[in-house]
Amino acid sequence: MGDRPEHSTIGLHIAVNGMFQIEWQLDEEEELNLVSLLGEITISDGVYSILERSVYLDSWFAALLRVTKAVPTDETAIEIPEHPQKLVVWRDQADHVHLMFRENEVIAESPAIFREAVIHAAEAFINRATSIPGQPEPQLREIQALLKSP
Repeated sequence: MGDRPEHSTIGLHIAVNGMFQIEWQLDEEEELNLVSLLGEITISDGVYSILERSVYLDSWFAALLRVTKAVPTDETAIEIPEHPQKLVVWRDQADHVHLMFRENEVIAESPAIFREAVIHAAEAFINRATSIPGQPEPQLREIQALLKSP
């Protein structure tokens, strides 16, 4: 037993550090309306980030929430309406969740950490969006339904 080399996971610890979070900000330069919820979203693992500006935040949150229901093990392209680029998501053998958008990749330590970050950010987004006067658009209704489902 003493002759066996120790298994090293140092590269894994560098990439996965438990700081997975999602931040967003509505573009409030113009008057806010429920039809056009433009803003900025940052998905970060504490080392790397996916940063997208001038995107429809409701479309991003709906796509992210759909993925939290069952994170695929194979690379899966997730469509984000109104965006030509797809978000690629997969779970590796160590159960880490990878998100890749354009050339940027972030990693959550587990599906539970990924889900918690998405739900936390989506709930804050929905709370802000529902304070804006008007009828909720289909994407907002989908986000609300996804947040209510287990």
